Amino acid sequence: MITKTLLSLAVAASLTGCFLDSDNDDETSSTGTETTETTAETETEIETTPEVVTNNVVAITDSATDDTGELRYIFDSGLTQGRVALSVVYAEGETESFQIGLYDSNNSTGSVIADLKMDTGKFSLRDNNGEDFDFTSESNFTEGESVDVVLTWNTSVATEAGTYTVSIDDVSYGPIKSENITPGVEVTSLGIRLADNSKTAETAVFVDDLAIYSDEAGTAEVFSDDFESYAAGTSLTDDSPYSDKTFSTSIVELPSDE
Repeated sequence: MITKTLLSLAVAASLTGCFLDSDNDDETSSTGTETTETTAETETEIETTPEVVTNNVVAITDSATDDTGELRYIFDSGLTQGRVALSVVYAEGETESFQIGLYDSNNSTGSVIADLKMDTGKFSLRDNNGEDFDFTSESNFTEGESVDVVLTWNTSVATEAGTYTVSIDDVSYGPIKSENITPGVEVTSLGIRLADNSKTAETAVFVDDLAIYSDEAGTAEVFSDDFESYAAGTSLTDDSPYSDKTFSTSIVELPSDE
């Protein structure tokens, strides 16, 4: 089980099998004016260890029953339109809900603009009453594999509720009516959460390549983090750009796919 007190993964790789041939004079015999030379080949085994390329990600866990594992980012200013992109791995064996939420200034699930959930192998959306609903019949994913998730929103119209879209591995769904129906409501924070205050998680959810934009197209970046600037084991609750609501998060070094 991955705990919040120490998160580390051992990375090891080795490669053996380069052989070089060398010619050595092994034996010489001489009779009269005739000389015969016998040459033996010697195989020399050379072991090489290639450079292991690693990638930092943030692991969100939850082993506490009085708080929720969360990575929370507070925007410098509220946005009525924007885009959030990240890569997520929901670990095999996990049974608790993982949520990606866009919040207004109340920072409450009761006034969330959009709330995407990942449960065992399945995506869903959650409304302001805490009820789940399906947004597509094909909203499934494979546990243990990376999924690219994008949320966009537009609440800029002052006379009606805004909308948002969900994109999973480049397949887009929406527009979907905002769960917060207040016209012109601003998104002020992003919450990435695992489990809840009364439950604990079995493993972890891993997040990488987080980016936030002030436009739906993703051309005006306001914040990004690939987590490469942190040392493995760093807790993001201390001295980081994230909110003090961040809890039970730590940097993990994983083998890179590159």
